[in-house]
This record gives sequence, C-alpha cells and structure tokens, in this order.
Amino acid sequence: MDDVFGILAGPRGRRLCLEVATEIGDDVCRESLFWLSHKHAAHPGKIIGFGWKATSKAVAERADAVHLSDLTDAIAAADLTAIDGALVARAFARSVGAAMYWQEPDGDDTVAGLPEVIEALRPVAGAIDALPETAWWRAGVRSPQWAVEWGALESIGPVEVGGVEGLDLWRAEVVAGNERAAAERPDDPTSNWSGSWWSKPGHVVVTSGEDADGVPASITMVEDGFGWTAAAAIRMGGAGRVFEIHTPDDWAELCRAYPLDTTHEHRHDWFRATGRDGAWVEPDWRAVASDWDAVHLTAFAYLAGATRAIPVDEVRASVIAGWGPDATYWLTGRVRELGEIVRWRRDEQDEVWVRAASD
Repeated sequence: MDDVFGILAGPRGRRLCLEVATEIGDDVCRESLFWLSHKHAAHPGKIIGFGWKATSKAVAERADAVHLSDLTDAIAAADLTAIDGALVARAFARSVGAAMYWQEPDGDDTVAGLPEVIEALRPVAGAIDALPETAWWRAGVRSPQWAVEWGALESIGPVEVGGVEGLDLWRAEVVAGNERAAAERPDDPTSNWSGSWWSKPGHVVVTSGEDADGVPASITMVEDGFGWTAAAAIRMGGAGRVFEIHTPDDWAELCRAYPLDTTHEHRHDWFRATGRDGAWVEPDWRAVASDWDAVHLTAFAYLAGATRAIPVDEVRASVIAGWGPDATYWLTGRVRELGEIVRWRRDEQDEVWVRAASD
C-alpha cells in the first residue's frame, strides 16, 4: 500500500483531504458537498432556508439536483498550489474533531468514502504528502514528549504515573463490562444500546510529540473535545521498549498477539461506526505490558486506521478508537516529568494555539 493511498484508506485521512479540497475549491465545491452530505447523512439535520422556502420537497429537489460529478469535477479543478501547512493543520484538526465511534459517520465522512470521491482526492492527498510540514506524521515516538492538562489552571499537580497496577485495574473493568454487556444487551447490533467505545489503555500516562508548529499534537488535535481554549503541557521523558503502530496492520498484529474479546461491550457502538457485525477484539494492554513499555500511534496510522474496522483474522476485527494522532501510552511507568510547563491558549480568530503569556 503506497503512502498516499494509505491516507485515503482511512475515514480520518479521507476527511482531512476533503476538508482541504473544499477550502481550496470554489463555491460549487462547497455547495455540492453540502447537499451531497445532507443526502448521504444517516441523520440529516433540518435545513433552514434564507431567501427560499425550505420545505421538505424543496430540500429534496435541491439535493437531487446536485450530482456527485459536480463535487468530483470541482475537486479536480481546485488549485493544489494553495495547499500549505497551516491549511492542512486546520483540516487535520477538523477531521479529528469529527471522529465518532458511537454513531454512524456523518454525511461528509460518508461522501468522502465514495469511490469516485476517493479517486478525485488522490491529487490532493499527494500534494499534502509532499509538504515538509507533514513529515512528522510517519515518525516514531519523538522528543520532547508532552502530557496535557486542560483549562486555565492556576497550579498543576504532579502527573500521576500509572504502570502495570493501573492496567490490572483497566483489564478488570473491561472484562467486567464485557460480561455485563453479554448478560444485559441483545445480540442485534442495531439495538439502541451503547457502552464504552474506546480501545485505549486506562489508568496510565499518555503523551504526544509536537506538530509542525511546535504545539503538542494532543492539544491541536482532539477527539470528542469540549471546546477548550486553554491548556498546560508538562514535558515528559520516557524510556524502554516502544511498540510502533505505523499502519493499521500493526494494530492488527497487536490484536492477534494479545487479544482481549470485547464483542459484547463494543458490538452496538462499533457496528454503528463501521457497519460491521461480528466478533470484536482490542489489545490486552496488561499483556502487552509484559513485552513493551509503551505503545505509540503515528499520525499517519491514525489517518489510515481510526474510525474503521480493521480485520484481525477471518472472524475478528478491531477499531482504533479514542486515540489521538501521535499518542504514546506508557504502560509500565517508565516515564517521568522533566519539570518544564508551557501554557497555551487558543487564538479563535486564526484557529491556532499560541503560547500564553508567562505569569
């Protein structure tokens, strides 16, 4: 699998490219995506008309008047030379923010996954891939590493470093949750049930490196965020054996080597997110910790793998769920604070994070 197609193989990578395309494209590109997204959304919202009567019939007629070729032709006509690092960073953040594991993909994600749109986005993906600002997407765990505390905090306590004891607790919680789900929830994946949807380790430290602008990646790219506008980053240092997830296949390898069945807990949420009904597993992080001190998910693997079903074998699959791009989870406690704290604030006008003034 070549790198460019690797990005387009994943919902988050496709959404990133679509966000870039609509920003450099013309009004036809944006308007056609709007109507196609409405048409393909599992739960389309209500459209309010300005200057026209937005009856159900009128909305349907407008949506039907837009063809997929309108969007793909507009993408093909977009000026690829307008793509730069700042634009891609904004698009990446929006793609991460749109990640959902507890319901069906939104209309934009669905449109981005159509074969004709994927093909139209290939040149966009290639232009993004060629930028020097995206080189860090494929890098292994890097220094410095940062742990993040959200909010305008007056004081920050020490980072609680969990190790295998925390993973013992995590495993007990996951196993108990799966057993409860088996007893209480129906097997029908379309039933209106929900539970935990994430597949990340619990009760351990998570850090990230920096993006192309020097901001911790876990600040600029947040799943299921709460609109934070302030954060503090604590510099961390870690050591030991790191399992690198460079591609979705690496995640599948972890699941095969250290499987933990979570079919009953994840059945309903992951069916809605991926459309797949079947057996589900995630890595048993307590078992992983017997061989590895940390696990790192590259930004590229996130783009290629998050929010989709990843085959593990002929029967089982898994989902990279709840991880941020470039996240490193320290499983055995071989990580510590290095003393440096940097405060950040979000500049809402420019949609960027900047260092906050020192106290």
